[in-house]
Amino acid sequence: MKCPHCGSARKQPVYETRRDEAKVYRRRTCMGCGRSYVTEESTSADLKMPAHLCSGSDITARRRAKGAAHE
Repeated sequence: MKCPHCGSARKQPVYETRRDEAKVYRRRTCMGCGRSYVTEESTSADLKMPAHLCSGSDITARRRAKGAAHE
């Protein structure tokens, strides 16, 4: 995230999050110039998760593989 005031790409912490229907508003403060600004996030109603990411068996297999790697 870049600050709209100074263009700094430093980390911009979120201080407040509000939801309104299909949008999310986040209040941030720039660590470069110290000014606050609000970002707006939204998605299309037609946006769908790819099928290969929705399969519960894929998630379970990945979790098992991850757990086996730590043993």
